[in-house]
Amino acid sequence: PYPLESSLRGSEESAELIVVKQQYKNGKYVEITSDLERLSVHYEQDHSLKLYLASCYLEQAQLQKAKHVLSQIPVGDHYRSKAEWFLALISIKEGEKEEALILFKQLSKSDSFYSESALGVLKELE
Repeated sequence: PYPLESSLRGSEESAELIVVKQQYKNGKYVEITSDLERLSVHYEQDHSLKLYLASCYLEQAQLQKAKHVLSQIPVGDHYRSKAEWFLALISIKEGEKEEALILFKQLSKSDSFYSESALGVLKELE
């Protein structure tokens, strides 16, 4: 699962969001999926919620839903490299090696946290 971090920088989190994050931390992915679906629409600019939602989908083997949510995180956003990492892993899982290679190459050339890991995966895939 995607690790919890503070979201909604510069603003207070709602009580509901705090409860949902606690349930996420406790592994209640199925139980909070619908809450995260709703909250990610309500807090549309908080892309960390999209990562939590995608992680819940992945925990339930709902790869297409996870891909759809991750693809909504815009290029240039703070969370985009994390989304690309998960999208690349999903591509491998689905047997879409070419798509995975493209994503891992992009990540390896970036200055993101995932660049070195992506380079290592690329060496294994090529």
